Amino acid sequence: MLLNGRTVPFIVLIVTGFVVSCSTIEPRFAPPPSGAEATAVFYARWVDWLGRFDATVLQDGCRPALIEPRPDVPYRGTVVLVHDITACPQQFFELADLLALRGYRSFLPLLPGHGRVQPGAGRVGGLPTARDVRRRYEAFAAVISGIMAYAPGDRVIGGNGAGAAVSLMINGGAPGLYDRHIVWSPSFTPGERTAEATRACLRLRARGRAGYCDIDTAPVMTALAPRAEQMLRDGPGKARLQIVTTAPGTMVAGMDHAVACAYPAEVPPSMLSVFDNPGVDMYWLDSLLSGTIDFIVDGLPLPIGFGRNMNPSGLPECALSAERAD
Repeated sequence: MLLNGRTVPFIVLIVTGFVVSCSTIEPRFAPPPSGAEATAVFYARWVDWLGRFDATVLQDGCRPALIEPRPDVPYRGTVVLVHDITACPQQFFELADLLALRGYRSFLPLLPGHGRVQPGAGRVGGLPTARDVRRRYEAFAAVISGIMAYAPGDRVIGGNGAGAAVSLMINGGAPGLYDRHIVWSPSFTPGERTAEATRACLRLRARGRAGYCDIDTAPVMTALAPRAEQMLRDGPGKARLQIVTTAPGTMVAGMDHAVACAYPAEVPPSMLSVFDNPGVDMYWLDSLLSGTIDFIVDGLPLPIGFGRNMNPSGLPECALSAERAD
């Protein structure tokens, strides 16, 4: 049977139908049970949360999604992937399909207030404001970990851009829940709002990119940045942390709990998504996807470009070859 366009075992849906009637999403993270009961609660909570979007008209590529492992591949774990603040779950479609081949389910949530249809560059209602952003994102973090707590096997979390800050907030609110944590292009400052940036974004929208073009990211980043930076300094619980960036490396200086590498500055912040880079020669993509999957599955850090100079960011360069030297 299909759940949001993906195949789910029939027996799971039967159990889910029973559990959803008595399962609510807890406001705080709590250690879950294990086994079949946990899996049933996972699906029940997912169905409950997904139902909250039934009355909302969303852009294509913005509906929250569960991308299940292929039926001929043994299940290994679940990865929650948090999109950038101007993007949508579409940002991780390619990675999620590759993870399905390795036995990982991908949980692609939608950030609070995002994904609504935006005509042209007009304003969109429902986004968090300076007045309620902390409350809404704390509630969002509790919901995500309340679902992920019941995912069997490995639990991994990742985030792109401002979504990296959100993923750190989620991890920080659920100590010990996640086994590995990866962030791409972590950004803790508001994005630049210029007329040219909006026009460039609208051109991408016309070519299939989901998301928003002219929104004020300052309220979200002002609220989330201190907590995200604290998480980077203190360490993400038991989770091993991989940072992939093009920005200055001062944020990870002296961090024993993190590994990091940088791509050239010309690599865009949305470095994983062909939807966000139509017509661009994404020469780094094969190596990035390969290294990302190795980290998620086996905890291997992204390979470093041996024999190359340090990236101007102060970090070692991420290798541009998908082949490992180790």
